[in-house]
Amino acid sequence: MSRIVPVLSAADAVKLIPSGATVSVSSSSGLGCPDAVLAAIGERFDAEGHPKNITTLHPIAAGDMYGIKGIDHLAKPGLLKRTLCGSYPSGPSSSEPPQIWKMIGENSVAASLRTAQPLSLLIVDVDHFKSINDRFGHAEGDRVLRSIAQVLTQAAGAHDQVFRIGGEEFAILCSQPHPVARLLGENIRHAVKASENRFDISVSAGIATVNETVGSLADLFALADERLYRAKSTGRDRVVGEARDDAEDFRAA
Repeated sequence: MSRIVPVLSAADAVKLIPSGATVSVSSSSGLGCPDAVLAAIGERFDAEGHPKNITTLHPIAAGDMYGIKGIDHLAKPGLLKRTLCGSYPSGPSSSEPPQIWKMIGENSVAASLRTAQPLSLLIVDVDHFKSINDRFGHAEGDRVLRSIAQVLTQAAGAHDQVFRIGGEEFAILCSQPHPVARLLGENIRHAVKASENRFDISVSAGIATVNETVGSLADLFALADERLYRAKSTGRDRVVGEARDDAEDFRAA
C-alpha cells in the first residue's frame, strides 16, 4: 500500500525551524526553488523575529542566476549565525556580488579579535578577464569564472569560505595565519595555470591578516586590495602579501 507524503510549502516548512537550528536547503528538498525557501526564512524573521542564530549548510549562492538572491535573503543581524562549507562565486559576471560576504566577514574579523584565532583575507583577481568577455562574449566569460570558482573552492580549507565579490574578483576568508594563507594563494595561482583552459588564464592575489593594526573588515580589505594592486601593477600572475614574504621569491619562473 503506497503512502502519500505531504509536501509542505516553503512558508509552512520554515515555520518548523527553531532558533539555533542547522539548516540545509537544496533543490532536492522537495520544497520547490531553494531561493523561495531562503526568502521565506528571511520573511519569517522580519515578521516574527524568528528563527534566530541559525547555521546554514551549502546555501545556494547569491547570483546563481538572474533574479536570485540566495543567501542574501539571510543577511540579517540576528538571523544567521554561521555558514558552513558555503561558497558564493558561481553567478554570471554581470550579476551583483553577494552582500552576505560582508556580514560574514565582519563577524569573522570580530571573532578573530575576540578569540585570537588567525584570520586572513585573500583577494583573487582573474588577469586580463575583460579581454575574454570582449573577444568571446559573456557566456564564455561566465564559463571561465565557474572554472576559476571550482579551483578556488577545491583549494580552500574546510573552514575557509569563498566569495565572488566583483565581476572577476573573488575573496577567500582563510582561518589561517599569514604564511599559510600565502601558500594557499600560491597553490591557487599554480592550480589555475595548470587547469585546462584555452585562454592561458592566470590570477593575481593580495593577502592581509588580522592583527593589532588591522581590526576591521574594511581595514583588512583595503590592505589586501592594495597588495592585489601591487601584484597587478608588477606583472600579474603573482601573489603579494607582507613585506617579509615578498623578500622570498614565491613566483615561479
